[in-house]
Amino acid sequence: MDVTAGGTACELGKDASEALREIRKRGVSGFFRFDKMYFPVIARFVFVLKCVVIALMAVAGALGGVVTMLGGSILAGLGVIVVSIFGGIIVLIVVRISFEMFLIAFNINENLEAIGGKLGQ
Repeated sequence: MDVTAGGTACELGKDASEALREIRKRGVSGFFRFDKMYFPVIARFVFVLKCVVIALMAVAGALGGVVTMLGGSILAGLGVIVVSIFGGIIVLIVVRISFEMFLIAFNINENLEAIGGKLGQ
């Protein structure tokens, strides 16, 4: 499974349905034994959701800057617009890096399981 964050909505839906099938197949006891990690599958959906929320907040901040400009304070409104846009970009980068760090840890776990499986043969 590719552990990079992102992907199309169709891919996200397939991954989520795959995780649910795996839970049903293993039963509740398999879910609580932590045999398989579900975070990489769920992380894609959460990452896309966070990106959408951050983008909406940046747009709302920029619109607040426009309202401030229309209220008579042009320089303050322009500052709010610039800070909102650049702040949104910086937060998107930080969120991407944090999700990559989590996914790297899970990728290492999957690689170690594969190595352990080869050694056990």
